[in-house]
Amino acid sequence: GADSMGMVEEVGCVECGLACLVMSPDLEIITLVTAELVVITMTRDYVPVKETRLLQEQFGEGEFVNVGWGKKETQFHGKAGKESRVVKVEPGKVIEGDDSKVRLSWRGDGQMFCVSYITPGGEGGEARRRLRVLDRSGNLYSTSEECVGMEWSLAWRPSGSLIAACVRKPNKHVVAFFEKNGLQHGEFEVCGDLVVRGLGWSCDSEVLAVWGDRVLQLWARGNYHWYLKQEIEVEGRLVQPSW
Repeated sequence: GADSMGMVEEVGCVECGLACLVMSPDLEIITLVTAELVVITMTRDYVPVKETRLLQEQFGEGEFVNVGWGKKETQFHGKAGKESRVVKVEPGKVIEGDDSKVRLSWRGDGQMFCVSYITPGGEGGEARRRLRVLDRSGNLYSTSEECVGMEWSLAWRPSGSLIAACVRKPNKHVVAFFEKNGLQHGEFEVCGDLVVRGLGWSCDSEVLAVWGDRVLQLWARGNYHWYLKQEIEVEGRLVQPSW
């Protein structure tokens, strides 16, 4: 209990409850996500910096760079006209087995972080899991594109280039990579029967650990292809592997 820890000082109170708490890599910024899905950033001395609601319509400050060059909606289609450029986006929904927990992962340089959370359903819409990227001060930078089957695992590559998250698609189970602008950029397939409990990058960003209840996989990239480097099975239950 508190008595065995010595002096305990209360520096603040979140009445609605905490869903997640993570320190920045340089241990200078504390990030909290409340049960009402509000991100609170504060200094290590517990001085509040900013509060940002995750449940908002704005895309984020990075919207102006998200022009989608190379995507269907920005290509020339001749006589077919604008109708052929319409991209139908199927809204995602919470997949079966989602633990509904909030995840937060910092970029290695401590300048940005990503939050994975479930939006509550309302007005006929279904609840779904989304990603939002915020900067060090807590300003919203971007929102992920609609992604059917997005799971709860989340890990930002320390080098800063990619955000890894698991996605269960109709015919396959993949680890998908998202850029900081919210768009997916690449993926690799994992065993369909594996229930991925978590993801974790090595410190040098070269290896991605993917684990389930009793199996740990190490994936690496070579010649623009991801391959399974090693698989370790354990007798007990994996809780939280760490590099």
